Amino acid sequence: MTETVDTREPVPRRLPPLVSAVARGAEPLWVASTAALFVLWGYEWIPRLIRLMGRGGQTETVEWAVYMSLLAGFPLVAILVAVVLPRMFRAQAATVVKAATVIFAIWYAVLFAIDGRLGLAALALVPALVTTFTGAPSLMGDRSPATLAQIAILIVVSLIAWMCAAGLVYWTRASLWFPGSPVRLIAFAVATGISLWGLPRLDLPDEPRAANGVALRVLSALLLVALVVFSFRTNPVVEFYHWGFWTGPIEQLRQGGWLLRDTPSQYGFLSILIPAAMPGSAWQSFWFYQAAVYAVVAAGMFIVLRKMRGGAGDVLLAAGAVFTTLFFRPRTATLILPAQMTPSGGPVRFLWCFVMLAWLLYSFNRRRKNGDGSLKWLAFPFTGHLIWLCALAWSFEAAIYGSAIWFSAFAVYVIQSAYAWRREGASASSVAQRVIGAVAVPVGMAIALYGIVWAIYMAAVGAPPDLAGYVEYGLLYSRGFGALPIDTTGAVWYLLLVFFIVSTVVVHFLVEDWRDFRVVVAAGVWGGVWSLSSYFVSRSHPVNLFSITPALLFALAVLAIVLRAATRRPWHRYVRAAMVPVFAVPIAMTLGHPGLLADIGTAQLTPARFTDQLPLMDPELETLLRESGATPNDPIVRIADGRLVLPAWRGAGKNERVMSVRSWLPKPYEMIGTLSPEQRQVYIDRAAEKPIGGWMVQHQTDTVRWFGDHLKQIIRTHEPTRKYTRGPWSLWWMAPRAQVTR
Repeated sequence: MTETVDTREPVPRRLPPLVSAVARGAEPLWVASTAALFVLWGYEWIPRLIRLMGRGGQTETVEWAVYMSLLAGFPLVAILVAVVLPRMFRAQAATVVKAATVIFAIWYAVLFAIDGRLGLAALALVPALVTTFTGAPSLMGDRSPATLAQIAILIVVSLIAWMCAAGLVYWTRASLWFPGSPVRLIAFAVATGISLWGLPRLDLPDEPRAANGVALRVLSALLLVALVVFSFRTNPVVEFYHWGFWTGPIEQLRQGGWLLRDTPSQYGFLSILIPAAMPGSAWQSFWFYQAAVYAVVAAGMFIVLRKMRGGAGDVLLAAGAVFTTLFFRPRTATLILPAQMTPSGGPVRFLWCFVMLAWLLYSFNRRRKNGDGSLKWLAFPFTGHLIWLCALAWSFEAAIYGSAIWFSAFAVYVIQSAYAWRREGASASSVAQRVIGAVAVPVGMAIALYGIVWAIYMAAVGAPPDLAGYVEYGLLYSRGFGALPIDTTGAVWYLLLVFFIVSTVVVHFLVEDWRDFRVVVAAGVWGGVWSLSSYFVSRSHPVNLFSITPALLFALAVLAIVLRAATRRPWHRYVRAAMVPVFAVPIAMTLGHPGLLADIGTAQLTPARFTDQLPLMDPELETLLRESGATPNDPIVRIADGRLVLPAWRGAGKNERVMSVRSWLPKPYEMIGTLSPEQRQVYIDRAAEKPIGGWMVQHQTDTVRWFGDHLKQIIRTHEPTRKYTRGPWSLWWMAPRAQVTR
């Protein structure tokens, strides 16, 4: 039986009843307020500390420091205020600290609204009032001070949440964009309505899950099939630049290359090996692979979101959220792109976040249904470790996200288990041995995984895998490559709002009963939201926030299901009120976008003609290549604009395109062009271990930076023996020099 504790702090009796009610009602807001102050004060004080140490920190240094403070500092402060202060001092001490954080945070929110955002506040007030009065009807009709305080605080929470979420409209202010068109206003109203209808109420003592009749089950099945089918759309889904960073390594592997050796991969290990093993050209096999991953994630999202409340509202919310956030990325007021165009921002990158969170939710539901004994000590962590290993093999980034989710949950699980063992009579030394053994299992599994990979490489290529190839691109972006400064008044507040919601739930679960399994799930969700935020921090373009929105909504859906099963608390209403705009705003942005219908109506291509989307190369370049004796079967590297692979040759038939699939250097060239000169030389030399000559294409005005330095490295292993020019294009035949051994 779950132990419940009344966590409300006593308020001095001398206060007027309404003031006391407001104090009690606002108390749960201290968690989000503390997190907000960490961000606001971090931006103010961290630069001063950097200057105090005699350094002049860059903007991204400050941003990463603030981000890391939410991991290293905020949880400690939250535990101190929630657990330590009430036990070491009188309860009023914690109350004073909590009240101060709430007052400071609300004051900053007021200043934020006054600073040129009164229009946004006015727009947000309408959905905030709707959210309040439709989300907590049990409060209506009661005029007691406690109820009036709850309503007032709900309005404040809703207003702040809607203003934060509205920051997603980054090309202009939401207060101008949504009212600027009847279609957008209708989309906004529809998105708000289905969010209110589909999210669990959380204000009833035991809200029954809405019944799903036959018609609703049939509708759900049809919508699920439609989402899966839509995952396999063929046009428009190719963005030549972004796809090249996947197809380039795939083609190199098919040419005999090896990841972690001579084939660099910006986006992972297993995530490249799987499509490389599929049939068809690199472009076709990657299309099918990405579509299959989209289908899995779309189905998983729909099924989990359908479990939040049940009923027609939940069906509409689940379908609407998956369709709008998973498949589309609004870029500007007039441009919306299919998400498949940028694979690096889609499910192929974040797949294991969904899988890990789904496993935590499955374990929670199973434990709740069958009792504590249904999850044996080894069964739950062992499966979690296996999922984590898959993330580890997938990519360096997936390993970070998966580790943050899994080990946050696993750490809480081990602590809870250790406490249970002690209560059952186990000695301290026995408990310590069990804990050490539990921690040693994932370490041993990771070592075993590396051992298997090491043995394969030694047997196949006679050299161990180079782990630098596994981490180098993650480290590159963490050091500021491609960094953009965060607009501190814009879309980042949507991300912070999600973090505030999850942090509030985790801390209150911890205080109410830290031994409950729901804390395990909530901790995993918190780790996932925090780690996924690094994707936005590393390159803070708002579109990158749209890339992780599906995973954020999935995490909140998991949390909503766990909350729905918990004993009702007043703070649950605040969580629901804050969740509504998190779901509604991205749905409204896609539904109301003027380019949506045109994108959906684009004629599809057959898989055989999928490559018709690829651009044709400059006719002058193609003429130069053919006159020089080059063919599509020759190894070719495009140094001109090293971000791109060589566009398609014109085939014999009408609209037929032929892609060059062979290369004598990693492609696209930017794969190594962005690395340090030392690491770039490693790849150039390893490529030369296979004495393959090839063509090098350069444009006289559009080329990689510091081309002369790059050319010096290349001619260490390949000698230019022939050169041809036509217009702005230059073409060299690069013959291999003596074999290089490293």
